[in-house]
Amino acid sequence: MNIKGILTMEWVQLRRSPMRWSAIIVYLALGAYAVFSGQQYVQKWAVAIDKVELEEKEMAEQALAWYAEGVKGPEDRAWVDIQQPLWASWYTGSYFCKTPAPLAVVSLGVSDTRSNYARISRFSSPFDTRNKPELINPEQLMAGHFDLAFVLVFLSPLLLLLLSFDILGYERDEGMLPLIRLQAGSLAAWAGLRVGFQWSLAFAATAVLWLMAAWAAGSWGLSLWLGLLLSGLYLLFWGGLILLVLSMRQGLSFNALTLAILWMVVSILLPAAANLWRQAQYPHDYSTEITDAQRADRYALYDKEAEELEPQLFEVFPEARHSAYVQDTVRDPLIDRHYYDAAGLLLNEAAAAEAVATEAGRERLARQSAWYNPAYAMQMGLDAVAGNSSAAYLAFNADISAAVKAKVVQLLAFALAKEPVDAEKFQVLRQTVGPNPNYAGQVPGRSWLVLVLYTVLIGGIGVWRLRKG
Repeated sequence: MNIKGILTMEWVQLRRSPMRWSAIIVYLALGAYAVFSGQQYVQKWAVAIDKVELEEKEMAEQALAWYAEGVKGPEDRAWVDIQQPLWASWYTGSYFCKTPAPLAVVSLGVSDTRSNYARISRFSSPFDTRNKPELINPEQLMAGHFDLAFVLVFLSPLLLLLLSFDILGYERDEGMLPLIRLQAGSLAAWAGLRVGFQWSLAFAATAVLWLMAAWAAGSWGLSLWLGLLLSGLYLLFWGGLILLVLSMRQGLSFNALTLAILWMVVSILLPAAANLWRQAQYPHDYSTEITDAQRADRYALYDKEAEELEPQLFEVFPEARHSAYVQDTVRDPLIDRHYYDAAGLLLNEAAAAEAVATEAGRERLARQSAWYNPAYAMQMGLDAVAGNSSAAYLAFNADISAAVKAKVVQLLAFALAKEPVDAEKFQVLRQTVGPNPNYAGQVPGRSWLVLVLYTVLIGGIGVWRLRKG
C-alpha cells in the first residue's frame, strides 16, 4: 500500500473540494464566535464579583473607621451600634463568590442560570444562589449563551462526518472496490488511513479553537492539554463509528444517511432521553421547602420565647451551655435574637439538605448516563475543566452553608460573652468567610473510560469487518 500516494490524493481532494473547505471555515468561525461570546460572559461575571467585593471592602473600611474614631456608627443613624454583634455582622458585608476558572470560557455549564455569589448573613441559605430561572429571571432562559463546549461536543463530530462520509461509498458506486483491494492490499488499512487523514484535519481545527480559548483566557496549564486530548479522543470515537458504517460496504447515499442518523442519535436523542429520565426521577421542586423555611417557618419561630429555643441554640453552638448569658437570669432582647438565628439556621439546613439530596441525585443519574451517552461524557469533562458543572455548584452551595454556619456561630460566641465587638473581633467576624474558589477540576475518569471503551469497541468492530471482507 502506497501510504504517501493515498495521503497525497486526500490532500488534492481537499484542495479541490469547496464543500470541505467551507465546512472547516464555518467550524472555525463558529468556534471563534463561541470563544468570544464565552469571554464576554466571563468578563461580565468577573465585573459583577469585583463590584460586590468593592462594596464589601467599602462597608468594612467604614466600620473600621468608626472603631478608630471611637464612635458606634454614623451620626444620622443613632440606632446603629457596631459594637453590637448584629450590626457588626451587617457591616462586614461578607460575600462568598465563585470566581471564574481559568478556562471558564470553554464551557459555561449551568453558570448562566445560577448566581455566582452570595451575601453571607444570619439569614442566608446555601441555596440563595439557586435562582430558579422559571421563577426569578425568565430572561436567563432566553439568553442563548453559545459556548465552545457546544461546538466541541456537537459540531466537531459533524465536521468529521462531512469530511469522511464519501470514503468507500463513492468507490463502491463507481465499481472501483476490486481495484482498491488490488492496489491497497488491505481495505481496512486503506479506509483507516483515509479516515485518519480526515480526523487529523478535524483535530487540527479543534486544536486551533482550544488555543484561541487559552489565549483569550490567558491560561496555558495542564487543563488545556487534557481538554485538547479529550477532544481528540472524542473525535476518535466518531472515527470508529465512521469505520463501522464503512464496513457495511454500502453506497454513498447509504453512508451519508446512516452517519447523519447516528449523529442525531448520539448528539440529540440519547442526551434528551437521559434528561427526561432525570426529570422523571427528580421533578423540579421550585424551592418550596427553602421558601417555607425562610418565610413561614422562620416567622413561626418568633411566636416562641427565646428560652424555648435553647435546644436549637445548643445544637448549633454547644459551648453556649457554659456562656455568661445563658447562666444569667436577666434577658437582653438583642442577645435573644441570636437564639432565633440559631433555630433559623437549623430550619435552612434541613430544607437545604433535601434540596441537596435532589440535586445530588440528578447529578448521579447524569454521571451514570455517560455509560450510554458519549456526548455527555465529553460534556462532563469540559464542564469539569471549566469549573461550571452542576457538581461544582453543589460544592459551592456546601461552602456557602459552611460559611453561614461559621458566621452565626461566631456571632453567638460574641453575643453570649456579653462583650462589645471591637475592631479585632470585627476582623475575626470577616474571616469566617474564606477565600473565593473557582472549583475547576480535572477531566473525570469516567469521561476517559467511556470514550476509550467505545472507541476501541466500535472502531475494532469496524476494522475487523473491513478485514473480514
